[in-house]
Amino acid sequence: MLATRNLADSATQILRQEIIDGDWLVGRTLPSEARLSARFGISRLTVREALHRLRDQGLLQSRQGRGYTVQDFRRAGGPALISNLLTGADPTQAKAAMADLLLVRRQLARAVLQRLVELRPPVQPISDAVDLFEEAASRDAPIAELAALDAQVMNSLLQATQSPVFGLFMNPLRATLIGTPTLAAALYRRPQDNVAALRALLLWLNDPQQEGVDRFIALLRERDERSLAL
Repeated sequence: MLATRNLADSATQILRQEIIDGDWLVGRTLPSEARLSARFGISRLTVREALHRLRDQGLLQSRQGRGYTVQDFRRAGGPALISNLLTGADPTQAKAAMADLLLVRRQLARAVLQRLVELRPPVQPISDAVDLFEEAASRDAPIAELAALDAQVMNSLLQATQSPVFGLFMNPLRATLIGTPTLAAALYRRPQDNVAALRALLLWLNDPQQEGVDRFIALLRERDERSLAL
């Protein structure tokens, strides 16, 4: 079962990237299950599983007797497809997608900070998460560890908002950022800068005021621009 699932994962990823890169145009019908089975060297049942996944992700539409046709993922897809935009064949599109992803993250961050102004939550859980990140940064921990600890900081902030909606939007964006090696390396290139920003955030949370939101978002934008330049 595990081997079959891995084969389905591989076929799904290849076809998904081809669709997003434009190798398969909107409205075009994919080859038959038999032809795809021969192409990937897998069973038709495994091909069907991959096609069903792509359909569920908004990339394909299926009709009885007509096979699978390509849909416009921009209209029917979701955040799970962002990673494919970041790793696509077109470097200009990939960089534009990175910039837009960071822009969306800033807008969500603004909403989180504004909610914290209203609620004035306890700071200790957030402070504990920041301490763990600072300790890892002080010993030059690997990027993967820093990213995971940074995610804990974000989780503590999201919990403080008391809004599951913010988390449901932020989680796929954060996973995409961490899962894109070049972008993650740029975001955590100087972890002490991350620590300084988090310490400033903790100081603000002791008496959160609306004017501080704009300052933090401006700082986040400067960091994002530096990361993109790298």
